[in-house]
Amino acid sequence: MRQRILSCLDYLGTDCNLEMPQSVHQAIYMESKPSNLSECILLEVDKVQDKYMDLFHKFKSEEEDLLEKIESLRNRLAMSPYSIPEKHSTVPSQRIKYGLSELARLRELRLANLRRLTEACVLELEGIWTACYVGGEYRQTFRESTSSECSEENLSRLENEVHKWRRFKAAHQDFYDALTVWLDTLQQIKAIELKRQDPVVLKNRGGILLKLDKEDKKLRMRDLPNHTTHLESIISQECDGPDAGLFSLVCIEGQPLSGLQLAAGQKENALASLVDKSLESSSGMLGSSGAATKLQGTAAKGGFLYASTKRPAMAASTTRASPTPSRLQTPSTEIKRPRTDYHGGVKR
Repeated sequence: MRQRILSCLDYLGTDCNLEMPQSVHQAIYMESKPSNLSECILLEVDKVQDKYMDLFHKFKSEEEDLLEKIESLRNRLAMSPYSIPEKHSTVPSQRIKYGLSELARLRELRLANLRRLTEACVLELEGIWTACYVGGEYRQTFRESTSSECSEENLSRLENEVHKWRRFKAAHQDFYDALTVWLDTLQQIKAIELKRQDPVVLKNRGGILLKLDKEDKKLRMRDLPNHTTHLESIISQECDGPDAGLFSLVCIEGQPLSGLQLAAGQKENALASLVDKSLESSSGMLGSSGAATKLQGTAAKGGFLYASTKRPAMAASTTRASPTPSRLQTPSTEIKRPRTDYHGGVKR
């Protein structure tokens, strides 16, 4: 408690107009141990801490919100980073007052450069939508509801949308960090499937395929299940939180995030099912155009398709697959899987 109060005082400076009882002042500045303080004094210290923290958050949130708006406008106007003169940076109220005057000046420049700023804001919005994995249906609805006219009203609407999603992403960075790791792992598995179909790799039939099998098994049996469990736990918490409305607009691989929540008593993991569909789709794209062969030696476990020890032979198609994993596609009803009747270059 003592350190929090001192931190608030250090930030607020002369903006702190709260009175501190003498007993609390002594407890704070005399570095008294909590065990030496009476329960009555501890309650007083706790009340003072709450008041100081409320004042701290009031100034801090206003200052951060103002700074974000200033930086966004300066970026679109291709201006240098924002800085506050030292004489205006002593206490929060001075920084806020100076920031408000700077924001007003930038808004005047914005009106003079309306068309250029609108175009820049559209690009910025598309970028933050992509970074937040906002669903295509919501994006299209927003685009259609926004006039093509270059006006102050339209620019403000675009800026508010950018601001909304930037704040959302910053508030839920743990979710996006987990999602990035999960998607990267999924793409690594699909990249291995593509490498297995490379004629050069298949011709070698030695250490390369063994190395790919080992890496594939590690990704499927350890990394992906762990990342899926972690991401699923975050989703279940966030979709019931205060930003549930915005979370419902987030899509993972074309699937709305809200649709991935587990119903009560549901046995199978929803994200695991999405993984299976994605990997089955990838396998289908790698197979030949003829009838699909049955996948042998593959075990289903916890909603995942686990790699067997058998390696696929070259697909019948003579067209070489692209070395870059494609975007996930919806799996067809007849999934074409790679052959598994070869192992270590010996036909079984």
